[in-house]
Amino acid sequence: DFVLSPTWQPLLSFRAATYSVEEGGEGTSTTVTPGLRLNYSNASFEYRHARSNNIDDTITSTDTFKINLNYESVFPYLVYTQGEEGIPPLDAAEISVIGAGVVFKINDSMGFRIDVSREDRKDTYIHNTLGAGLSVYF
Repeated sequence: DFVLSPTWQPLLSFRAATYSVEEGGEGTSTTVTPGLRLNYSNASFEYRHARSNNIDDTITSTDTFKINLNYESVFPYLVYTQGEEGIPPLDAAEISVIGAGVVFKINDSMGFRIDVSREDRKDTYIHNTLGAGLSVYF
């Protein structure tokens, strides 16, 4: 994240993942995700566009929209992703994911989170997830 102003923040992430492939070797998938965050009052609105070069030489992309609410010690959010994904061993397919969660601030360097999500991989599966985690800020 880059802070240009208190209101607008350009976002950029890069991910490279190595997967085993059927032929006994390995392949790498890379994803570049630019985005933009708008901070307004006690809320922020994010848009991210991910573009992946997959190990099977396909190119896939997803669009993500996220709303974060910022209170003194509780931070709920809602997120929606739609597009195409090609993560081995599955072929590229249309996906949509809706998720929600809340982060509870423990102190200035730690938070506890609870998340739920529903992933629909068209004609393949629907996956519901409940998760929890501890975030450490530094």
